[in-house]
Order: sequence, then structure tokens, then C-alpha cells
Amino acid sequence: MVARNSSRRRATSVGITKIPGPFYLLSALMMMVGCYTLAHSLDLKVAAVPKLLALIVIVNLYEAMLIGLGVYLIRHRRLLRDGVLLLMLELPFLFDMTYLNTELISASRSVPGFAGVLLGLLMLAKIFAVIRALGIPVTWPHWTPAVSGIVVMVGTPTWLDWRSVAGEVGVTQLYAACWAVGLIGAVHGVIWVHASAAEHASVTKRRLAAAFWIVLYGSLVGHLVALGWVYQSPWHWAYLAPLALAVGAWSRYWDWRPAAQLAWPAAAVLLSLEFPPELIAAVGPWNVSPLRLALVAAGLCYGWFFWLGRSWAAAISAVAAVALATLGHSPATIGFTLRGGWDDLKAHFPSSGVFWGLTSMVIAFVLLGIGAALSLRTRRRPVD
Repeated sequence: MVARNSSRRRATSVGITKIPGPFYLLSALMMMVGCYTLAHSLDLKVAAVPKLLALIVIVNLYEAMLIGLGVYLIRHRRLLRDGVLLLMLELPFLFDMTYLNTELISASRSVPGFAGVLLGLLMLAKIFAVIRALGIPVTWPHWTPAVSGIVVMVGTPTWLDWRSVAGEVGVTQLYAACWAVGLIGAVHGVIWVHASAAEHASVTKRRLAAAFWIVLYGSLVGHLVALGWVYQSPWHWAYLAPLALAVGAWSRYWDWRPAAQLAWPAAAVLLSLEFPPELIAAVGPWNVSPLRLALVAAGLCYGWFFWLGRSWAAAISAVAAVALATLGHSPATIGFTLRGGWDDLKAHFPSSGVFWGLTSMVIAFVLLGIGAALSLRTRRRPVD
């Protein structure tokens, strides 16, 4: 009995030592905790740039070890699971989820653009190494969105910092940044739906690529939230509308149920029902608002769904979204236009029972003809 227990403990200890995954996870977690702790403990207002540079150098050294060890395990030792885990752990650092790069750009007020360009080039080099190591094809469906995401991630704090000097950072600038992220995500989803390289990739590579892009867009959203907190801008649900449209575009690639695909553009419209007056801009005779932008974008998304699958629900939704966009820029103006149109329609329609009786008969014949046409288009079933 004692020998059996000792052998079981020995086997358990040997099994634990042969599984490096928990050690990799704890290592990345401790590095992330260390970055957050030092960033909040050090007085970055005094000699901010040298301290941030020291932290960034340490983090990049750790990233180089993650990437190098991951590539070595995949290419030379054929340890796919351990190598992929290391490269997945690199993604949060790769997309600046420690927010050190963003703080460096904000602290380098004299040369924020130069710092942004250098950090962007460094991030692109690391992305290229991770993509090649994961086996994701380096083609334009994969590479172009990554470059665009890095440009937004590095360029947004640079642009906001430049505008903050003149005190012009507010809800308009943050809303524009949200649309930049949403458009990149939506265009990326459309590209992957139509790109043969994405459609015919193996299931494993598609899952790795999905994890890669989820971390990228998650980091972009996190940066937007952090920037809103930094510049003390109030939060508005309309900020999430472009992101909901991006998820709607990706839902087609993920082959979700039709109802789920149609729900995301509608969610973007619902999120845009309330918005601050600062987000209303006059463009000629039109007032452009978040609601009107969301309705137009939802109409385009529904039209794309109809073009791909010939869904009549998508076609009706597209027509309804565009029609509502032409009626007004807010729920109040849309309701006022609808009430005015209904009153005009009632004023021109006769109210006699004879008219409505004849109209009902005509509609009955029309509906009967439509039903007959649909029945005749159906293939003849074989006789049992």
C-alpha cells in the first residue's frame, strides 16, 4: 500500500513537471501584473519618458523570449501545443494591453508622431513573426487589417494628444475613433468572407487566426475605453454601435444563424438611439447623427447579407433601415415625419365603405395571383 502511494505521488510529480503550460501562463500573468504595478507605482509625471522606456525595453525583452521560444518549439522540437501557447500568450503584449506604448506616446509631447512610428514598426515586426510562426498565410486578407489595426492603435493616441494641446478632445473625437475601429473590423470580416485563402484554410489555422484577431480588436476596444477615461470624456452607448456592425460582418464568416446575423446591425441602431447633441453635424440640408449613420450602415450590412444569401428578411431590413435614415436624424424627428406623412395620407384617402370594400377585393385577387406564381415556380413532386 505504501509502495503504491509513493509510486502514485512520484508519477503525479513527474506528470506536473512534464506540463509546462501552467508555468507559461503564470509567467505571463506575473509579467502583466508587474507592468500594471510599476506603471501605477512609479511617478511617471517626473521623468516619464525614461521610466516608460525602461519598462518597454523589459517588456520587449520578455516578448522576444516568448516569440523565440515559441518558434523554436514549433519549428525544431515539433512541440506544437507548447509553441502555440507561448505565441498566444504573446498576443496581449503584442497589442499593447499593458498600455505602456500609449502612455509613451502621450508622454512624448515633443515628438509623439516619431514615437508612434517607431512603436508601430516594432509591433508590425512582431506581428509578422507571430503570424509566420502560427502558420497563418501572410496574404492581404490577413496582413492588411493587422496594419490598419496598428495604425489606429498607435495613431489614435497620437492624434488625440495633438488635439488635447488645443483642448479639442471630446465626444466627437472619441466617436470618430470608435468608427475607425468598427470600420476596420467590418471591412476585415467582409474580406474574409470573400477571400478564398480564409475559406479554405484548415480548422486549426482558422481558430488560431480567430484568436489572433479577437485579441487585436479586444485591445483596440480596451484602448478606446482607456482613452475616454484619460481625457475624462463621458461614456455613451453610441460608441459601441460601430463595433456591433463589425461583429455583424464577422457573424457571416462564423456562419451564425440568420436571426443572429440580422440582430447585430439592429443592435447598432438601438445603441445609437440616444446620443449627445455634440455628435450632430450639418452636412448640407441633412443633419448627420449617430442614429442616421447607424441606419445607413445597417442598411448596407443588410444589403450585403441579401446579396450573399438572397434572404428576403435581410432585403426588407435593408429597405426599412435606409427609409428610416431618410426620415430624420433622431427618434423624435423620425416620429414627427411619420405622423405628418400619415396625416397627409389620411387626408387624401376617401373614407367611404364602398371604396374600402372594392380595394379589399382587388387586394384579394393580387394576393391570389402572387400565391399561384409561387406555387407554379415550385418543382413538381414525384407521385408516390
